[in-house]
Amino acid sequence: MDQFQRMIKQKLTKRLRDDMDQERARLEMAINKEFKLHSMLSQRETRLQNGVKALEAQKTQLESRETQCEAEEKELDIKLAQLGKDVPPRELVSPGDTWSNQAYNLVAAINAADDLIFSIENDALAKRLCTLKQALESVRSLAKQQFKDKALAQMVFDAQRRQNQMSA
Repeated sequence: MDQFQRMIKQKLTKRLRDDMDQERARLEMAINKEFKLHSMLSQRETRLQNGVKALEAQKTQLESRETQCEAEEKELDIKLAQLGKDVPPRELVSPGDTWSNQAYNLVAAINAADDLIFSIENDALAKRLCTLKQALESVRSLAKQQFKDKALAQMVFDAQRRQNQMSA
């Protein structure tokens, strides 16, 4: 009977040891899983804190930019109010010398010729307000005058540049 009791005791001890080893392994896995989860959560917390810092910095930049935009908007409102008074273009641009005045007039003439050529090509011909021959004659005449104005403008700019170099 002693031997029988010993054998049962050994089997129970072995079974208990195996159960304890299994439970220990299960607990170790659970602990490792919790450590990994804790590590992941810590990393996420760090990333979130960094993200919050970056967003706060961006917020201050945006607030600064917002105040700049508001100031610029006020300036534009003032300028628009001034422009709304139907100020003649000559008062908006005031040349400092006769060369600038002449250049201003030439550039205006060149741009006006561009607009008129466009109008003839797109509006007058499309609506058949003039014949093709009349349109070509007008466009050629305008283009010739525009070429002369561009050449004269270039001469004015060159003369102005030379005068500025001599006075400097």
